[in-house]
Amino acid sequence: MTQIFSEFLKQHLCVVIQPIVDAVTKEVHFYEILSRVEFGGKTHFPADFIPDMNIQMRLRLAKHLFKSICELQAKYPDMTFSLNISSIEIDLGIDEFLESLFLSPEYHLDTNRCVIEITEHASIDNPKTFESIKNIKKRFGFKFALDDFGSKFSTLNKIYDAEDVFDYIKIDGALIKDIESDYSKQVSLHHIVQLIQANGKKAIVEYISSEEVHEKVMIANPDYLQGFLFGKPCKVEDYLNIKS
Repeated sequence: MTQIFSEFLKQHLCVVIQPIVDAVTKEVHFYEILSRVEFGGKTHFPADFIPDMNIQMRLRLAKHLFKSICELQAKYPDMTFSLNISSIEIDLGIDEFLESLFLSPEYHLDTNRCVIEITEHASIDNPKTFESIKNIKKRFGFKFALDDFGSKFSTLNKIYDAEDVFDYIKIDGALIKDIESDYSKQVSLHHIVQLIQANGKKAIVEYISSEEVHEKVMIANPDYLQGFLFGKPCKVEDYLNIKS
């Protein structure tokens, strides 16, 4: 079944990117890789297929995305990419796969140009999982981002972590929704960004969909921004054509 799924990914997985930009200069800092499946004449989003995948399929998808980053880095040597993984892939031993990837003559992964985004609700409060994340960072040199910070799964202690596991903190989109008309959210965002930066990490604000949202978010002085205002998810080649 795993082999069949691997072949399915090769034929139907489509990798798209979305830029994360410097809040001041608006220059691209790195690109987040997002997965789509093109099947049956339709484009399917992660929410359509990931919930139905078993844990081995999830691991296989993560491996496929890491290989995609290798290929993109080789083709675009000035670009940095990020991808999302969860505690499932961590606990299944993604570090062993990464070790084999570094030894492979077929692929070369530059960890200086790769950010691993960990979803905040990915059981990182589990000491074993969190220790594995720290080991991966130490062994391979990846930068890490904590995704969805500020959701109901908040883990404030990870911001205070003395060993600096996370380089970036991505603020949950629920805090940005309607922020242009919600003063309490504007104040909350300001305090959260201050907390992140005071602990030596970079704050990324997502879901910047309009100039009105952008204006209110910038009052908080975040480090980086992501959202449709700066680019919708699309294939690398299409994005480069848009920019040119």
